[in-house]
Amino acid sequence: MPGVRHLHLEELGEVAFEHTTLTVDEERHLRLVYYAVKEADPQVAAFTRWVSDDKGAR
Repeated sequence: MPGVRHLHLEELGEVAFEHTTLTVDEERHLRLVYYAVKEADPQVAAFTRWVSDDKGAR
């Protein structure tokens, strides 16, 4: 089920992410949730720099 989730990142503040859930194995209740920064979010440029920066690597 697709949707939008807002996460608070200490260095950036609120960032919006779109998410989609893919069912891998319904019998075992395995699923994959894919998050991508929402392109319309004003923080998208700051988030992209933060991810690319070595200090942002966790």
